[in-house]
Amino acid sequence: MILTTYKNILNWLLTILVGLCFAQAQSIDKYSLSVKGTLDVIDDYYAEGIELNLFRNTTLYSMGYYTGDEYVFFGDQPDEIYRQINILIGKYTDSKNQKFRFQYQAGIGLFWATLRTDEIKQYLFLGNTYFTESVSTVGVPLKIGGRYMPFSFMSIEIDIQANLNSKRSNTRPMLSIEFGNIRSKK
Repeated sequence: MILTTYKNILNWLLTILVGLCFAQAQSIDKYSLSVKGTLDVIDDYYAEGIELNLFRNTTLYSMGYYTGDEYVFFGDQPDEIYRQINILIGKYTDSKNQKFRFQYQAGIGLFWATLRTDEIKQYLFLGNTYFTESVSTVGVPLKIGGRYMPFSFMSIEIDIQANLNSKRSNTRPMLSIEFGNIRSKK
């Protein structure tokens, strides 16, 4: 019930954002689609996602979907699974030669996950099996990063993303490759 309410709210926000983008379509300078990924060896966690970016003057609008899972082979089970949908707005600035871009964004997002509880279901030699709970909440996604744009249609980006929420806040570095109309041709 609560997850459905959150999804409805997010659907309305997405509809409003897409409507605003179409209303200002003449003024959208650039756009891109990026594929992101990370591998956190400290927390035994990997994440991947896809993001749509729209650039207007020095403002950056983004919509993204991310998924993350633990990759523990021997340890506590079952693995925890994270999902999130974000809508972000922020600013960017390009270098003089338009090969590098710095950006920062904040927004609103839906976070849902399957998490282990503290209650142990079964004791095992290499790790315990825990009961799980499904959680969902609204979060505040944050992102700061930079990208190298060797071509007007492609870039490589490194950023740090965070999702601050009441259930399980997380921070992770992300590496992405991006395609679209990213910068002016020079």
